[in-house]
Amino acid sequence: MRTTQKLSSKCDTFCKGFVKRQMKRVKTLRKRIANAFKGIKGMEGAKATDDAKMEKDLHEQCNKGYCNEECKDTLFQDGSLPPALLKSFKGTKAQKSLFKAIIETQRKEIFGKKKSVLKGNFYEGIPEKEVARLKKEGATSGCTLLAL
Repeated sequence: MRTTQKLSSKCDTFCKGFVKRQMKRVKTLRKRIANAFKGIKGMEGAKATDDAKMEKDLHEQCNKGYCNEECKDTLFQDGSLPPALLKSFKGTKAQKSLFKAIIETQRKEIFGKKKSVLKGNFYEGIPEKEVARLKKEGATSGCTLLAL
């Protein structure tokens, strides 16, 4: 059996690659937007100074989605709705109520009458081929609807 340190190291490597791929997509999208709105004042797009924060956020999302055994504090966690998921949302009281209602509806759709939707720390809706690819790349979980 693998040690936790080896798993976290592999998953950290996975997340670095994940962030790199996502940032490449963002930069390509920025170029397309810049070309599409060339000459229109105020449509320059996001600044590169936002990249450091975006990279940090992407790394956190990757850890939560692909390095999170038992999918703790996510939509896929077994049992009831995790309180930490609700606390992570920032907004007004009305927005939080709406967020909670949306999350509860999503969980009902995903879980149905099942108690767990995880199969070996991966959401059962992710195709086996994708699960194998993710594991090969170093992911330890798949707490997401999509495998990127």
